Amino acid sequence: MNFTREDWTLFRNMDTLPQKSGVAKHGIPKLVAKELTDNALDISDKVEIEGNYRNFTVWNDGDGIDPEKLGELFSINRPMVSSKLLRLPTRGALGNGLRVVAGAVIATGGKLYVSTHGHKYEILPQDNGTSDAIVVDEYDRTGTKIEVSLGDEYIDFKWAEDAVKFNKGTKYKGKTSAYWYNSETFFELLQATDSTVREVVEQFDGCSSTKAGKIAREYGRNRKSNELSFDESEQLLNSIRQESRPVKAARLGEIGELEGYSSYNKQSGTFALESTKGNYNAKIPFTVEVFTKEADKSSCQALINKSPSIKGIHASESNKKLNIWGSGFDIYLKCTGVEIVININTPYMPITNDGKEPNYRLMAEVIEIATTKAVNSYKRNSGSKPTDGSKRLTQKDVMLNNLNEAVKKASGDGTYRFSQRQLFYGVRPYVMEQLGIEPTYENFNKVITDYEAEHGDIEGIYRDSRGSLYTPHSGTTIPIGTLSVENYQRPEWTFNKVLYIEKEGFFEILKDVKFPERYDCALLTGKGYASRAVKDLIDYLGESQEELTVFCIHDCDKAGTVIYETLQQKTKSRGERKVNIIDLGLNPKEAIEMGLDVEKPDKKKKMKAADYLTPEEKAWLETNRVELNAMTTPQFIDWLERKMHEYDNGKVVPVDEVLKDELLNKVRYFTKSKVRERILQENNYEKQYQQEVISLQSKIEEKELRLKEMVIESLAASPEQIWKQPIESIAKEIV
Repeated sequence: MNFTREDWTLFRNMDTLPQKSGVAKHGIPKLVAKELTDNALDISDKVEIEGNYRNFTVWNDGDGIDPEKLGELFSINRPMVSSKLLRLPTRGALGNGLRVVAGAVIATGGKLYVSTHGHKYEILPQDNGTSDAIVVDEYDRTGTKIEVSLGDEYIDFKWAEDAVKFNKGTKYKGKTSAYWYNSETFFELLQATDSTVREVVEQFDGCSSTKAGKIAREYGRNRKSNELSFDESEQLLNSIRQESRPVKAARLGEIGELEGYSSYNKQSGTFALESTKGNYNAKIPFTVEVFTKEADKSSCQALINKSPSIKGIHASESNKKLNIWGSGFDIYLKCTGVEIVININTPYMPITNDGKEPNYRLMAEVIEIATTKAVNSYKRNSGSKPTDGSKRLTQKDVMLNNLNEAVKKASGDGTYRFSQRQLFYGVRPYVMEQLGIEPTYENFNKVITDYEAEHGDIEGIYRDSRGSLYTPHSGTTIPIGTLSVENYQRPEWTFNKVLYIEKEGFFEILKDVKFPERYDCALLTGKGYASRAVKDLIDYLGESQEELTVFCIHDCDKAGTVIYETLQQKTKSRGERKVNIIDLGLNPKEAIEMGLDVEKPDKKKKMKAADYLTPEEKAWLETNRVELNAMTTPQFIDWLERKMHEYDNGKVVPVDEVLKDELLNKVRYFTKSKVRERILQENNYEKQYQQEVISLQSKIEEKELRLKEMVIESLAASPEQIWKQPIESIAKEIV
C-alpha cells in the first residue's frame, strides 16, 4: 500500500512545519510575530505591535487588504506568491510567511483575525488547505490590524520588536532589475504568471510603458509571458538589459547610523549567480552595514533587508579574541565585550532551504571587511587615551573620535543633508576644547578625504556645487554638486560626447557658435580640478547603453596635465573613471607651432607634471606654460574643431526602433492637433467658451469678495505654495 501527501500539508502540523519555516518547533511562535510585522513594514513605515505573549497584534496604516482575497492569502495550499519572485530588496524571501502563520494557527488550535476596510474577519482554515474569511465585527480604524493567538504557545516578540527597531533610513524606490536574474530564474519568473509579455517588462527598471511596448512587440500582441520558450525568454532578458543599466548598490537603501551604537561601517559589493544552461548570469548588488556597541558579553545579530534573520550568527570569546561565524563566513576579531549587528541589503539572498536559511558565502569577504572596520572604529572610539604623555592626541584623532557626533549634529540627528563645511564646524569645538588650537578647514578636508577613502562616503554629506553642465539642444545649464548629480537624468538620444573644460569662460564662446549642438556635445567644467561630483557624473554617463566619448582640454602647464590625469585616474576620493577620457591638449608642441604667447610658471607653486608626459614635455613645462586664453576666439574654435575631427563619431542617430517610435509619436501629435482644431471650429468653440465664462460671472464676483483672505488662509495652511496655487484651486471650484 502506498501513501502520498501534498507538500502543503507540511504546514499544518507542528512537527513538520519546521521543515517549511526554517526554525525549530519552539521558535515558530516567534517567527509568526516576525512575519506579520515584516509584511506590515513592507507596506508602511507606520506600524504598531502589542500583545501579552499569548496574543499578538500588528497594525499598519496602509491601504488595507481586499476582503475578497483574505481567504486566499491565508490558505496553506496556495502556491508561492508570484510577486515574491520579483527580486527586490524587501523583507520577504520566499512568500511562505503567511502560510507559516496560517499553518501555526491550524497546528496549535489558535485564532486569527484580520480587520480591514470597515470589518473584522475571522480566518477559518479548512481541511483542504483553503481558508474562509467570516465577518465577526465592525472595524472603525484605517489600515489593517492582524490579531493572532496560538493556543497555549508563548509568543516571543523579540524578532518583531527588532524589525521595528531597525526599520530606519532609506528604502529602495526602483523596480526589479533584469541584471538580478540569470537565464533560468528569469524563465521561471515568466512561467509563474499569466500576465502579458508587455505587463511583465513594465515591472523592470529602465522600462517605461513605451519601451515595454517596443520590446514586447517582437513577441506578438497580448502574448502571455508563460507561453515563451526558454530561448525566447533569454532573448527577452537581453532586450530588457539593453534598455537599462545595472542598479548600483547605493540605491538599495540602508539603515544608516543608529543612536546607541558606538561605530558604524558600510561596504558594498556584488556576486554572480551563473547560468547552468543559458547565456546570461545574474549580478546581484548588496551592501553590508555593521553596528557595534559595548556589551558585557559579545554577541552578533544578522539582519536581511533590515529584518532579523531567523538563523543567528554565532559568537564566542577566547584569549581576548572574538570569533563570529555562520552560514558561509568565519571571522576572528581582536576584541571582546562588543555587540555586533550586521545588516545585509540585497534584492536576492541565497538560501539553503525552504525555511530561508541564508547562505553568506558569496558575501563573506565584504562582510569581513565591514565588520573588521566597524570593530576597529569601535575600539578607537571607546578605548581610553594615555595620560602619561606616551601618545599625544592629534587633530586627526580628535576629529575622527568625534566624527559621529558631528554628523548627528550637522544632520539634525539624521533628518537632513549637510555640507562638508557644516561638518567641519561640528568637529571644530572638540578640537579647540581638547587641544586648545584652532583647526583649519584645509586640514579637515585632508582628514575627511583619507577617512572616506577607507570607509566610503559619509552618508548624508554633500559637496557644494563647483562647475556646471550644459546640455545641447535643450539649452539647460545645471550646477555640478552632490545633490544635482544624484538627481540628474541623462536625456535620451541627445548627446554622444562630453567636453570637459578647465575654464568655464569658454562655455559662452562655444554656445555662441552652436558648437554643442553641431557636435551633439555636452559641455562640462569643474573650474579647474574635477570635483567628486564631476567624476561621479562622468561615471554615471558612462554606464548608459548609449555611446559616449569624453574629451578634456586644459592649459599647457603642469597643473593642466594633472587636471587631466586626476580626471581619468584613481584618486583618494574616487576610483578610476569607468569611461576612457581623451586628452585633446593643449600640449607643448602645438602651442609652439601656433606661436602662442609663452609665460614663465610661478616658481612658488611646487608641482610635478603628470606621469603620462614624455621626458621632453616635462622638461619644457618646468620653465614654460601657455594658457588656453592665449588663443584668440577664432584660433580656439579652429583648434578645437580640428582636434575633435580626429575622434568625431558623428551626430546622434538612435536605433531604428527609437526613430520609428519618434516618427509615430510626431504623426500622432500633429494629427491630434489638426483634428482638435477642426472639431473646435466646427462646434463654435470660441463662442461657447465666452458664453460659459459669462455664465460664471456671479460665482467669480462672489469669490472676489474674500479672494485675498482665502489666498492668505491657504498659504498659511500650506506655506510651500506660491500664491497662484490657491487661485487655481478656487478657479477649479468655480468651474
